[in-house]
This record gives sequence, structure tokens and C-alpha cells, in this order.
Amino acid sequence: MNADGEWGAAAIGAPSSGRLWPVLILMLIGMNASIVGATVYFALSDGSVATEPEYYAKALRFEETIRQRERSAELGWIARPTVRWLDNGRAARLVVTLSDREGRAINGARVTAVAFANVRSGERQPLNLGPTDLGAGEYEAPIRIDRPGLWHIRIGAEHEGSSFVRETDLLVPDPAR
Repeated sequence: MNADGEWGAAAIGAPSSGRLWPVLILMLIGMNASIVGATVYFALSDGSVATEPEYYAKALRFEETIRQRERSAELGWIARPTVRWLDNGRAARLVVTLSDREGRAINGARVTAVAFANVRSGERQPLNLGPTDLGAGEYEAPIRIDRPGLWHIRIGAEHEGSSFVRETDLLVPDPAR
């Protein structure tokens, strides 16, 4: 209300110059760009999200994969992976025990493995396992285990012209417990 008791533009305040809206719009665009940038960063840096390497080529060769699994089943070999903790849980070794269908140890094989925690499938560890001092079909290699939980192990073995593959999950306990 002015001095004459009337309501008017002078009583409410001077009209805005219109500069507030462009600044507000630019601030919103900047906020949106920041959110998108953070989302892209976290999506690309997250090790828990990964695709199967060479998945298209593997899909094209899937019938060969099925035949290899059938040949492995016919061999009757058994591969049992375990984790052996060393130095009070500070270091670990993946141990694979390889035996035939009668339970006899298979010694002298060339054994490989690919291991990864299911929650970090992008962090795969290819391993070449060598025979242990115990023999008895045991093969081992150092493995970096940074978290307990479910690990996926892909085992391959070759012995006397025979080839064997197996994929399995291994529950790795916390060494502190």
C-alpha cells in the first residue's frame, strides 16, 4: 500500500528485470549434467558389472561347448576345487583335486582355471595350476581372494590326449572366522 492508501506496482516492488529465469535454467542444466556425469562414472567404474568376454564368438561355438561338456562327462573325471589359506588368512591358494570315476588320482595333467567372485565378475583371474607336494591328483596356484562369498571357477584339464572342462561355484569362507 502506498502513502495514498492504494495498492499498486510501487507498493509491491519494482518489476523483475527477467534475469533470474535464465540463471535458474542454467543452474538446472548444470545440475542435470553433474548427475549424468556421476551416473556414467559409477556405471563404468563398477567392477561388479561385466559381460562375458567374447560372448558372441562363444555363442557361435556353443555346439562345440556342448560336445566338450559331453566328452568331459564321458571321461567321468571329477574336479573338486577348494581354497587353502596360508599365513593366517593373508594368502590363499586354489587347490583342484582331479580324479577319475573310480576315485583314482590323475597326476601329470595340465590344469588351468579362471576364478572370480560372483559379485565382481569383471575381475577374473586366469590361473595355471601346478602339482602340489602331496601329489594325489592335487594341483594348486596362488589366488587373490579379497572377499568371502560365492566364487565361480572354470576348470580345464588335459591329460594323455584327453580334455576335460568343468564350471562350478565355490563358497569361500571368511578366513578370520
